[in-house]
Amino acid sequence: MSDPCECRYCRDKTLEMRNYERYLNELEHMKIDNSFDIPYFAGYSRDGTCIYIDNDVPRMFTIKGREINLHMSLAMHEHVEKGLVDKGYTYAGAHEIATRFEKLYVMNHGIAWADYDHEVGKMMHANWFSRWKTFPVDLDMTPYQYARDVKTLSKMRHYLMK
Repeated sequence: MSDPCECRYCRDKTLEMRNYERYLNELEHMKIDNSFDIPYFAGYSRDGTCIYIDNDVPRMFTIKGREINLHMSLAMHEHVEKGLVDKGYTYAGAHEIATRFEKLYVMNHGIAWADYDHEVGKMMHANWFSRWKTFPVDLDMTPYQYARDVKTLSKMRHYLMK
């Protein structure tokens, strides 16, 4: 029997899977709150202790006959992203890595990423046109500031100033 491959790609994948399991375990102890309107579908608290999922997002969702906990797949992304931003990663870099972990979660549930991305993308598009009425006071604004989404930021600040 030969030794496992030691190329960088294989080492990175092994590390990624080890981190994936750690992130899954951490998510079991995190608060996931879906009682608010959350622009961009999901977000996180400034202190990273809570993941916010928009109140219109169903917990369980079926894609091509396979069921997935949509709150957990989105929470995986948000948890990884927040942790990396807090470690000094740029938002764009953290978002890219977080998407890889969300993709691992989806694929580990037997769902093709393209199918998930398509179906969730339709829901996210509808979210853009929804009327946001409630926001958590501790929502981290980093994604909205990065996107330079002045309209959303203005609306959120107006709500939070009440």
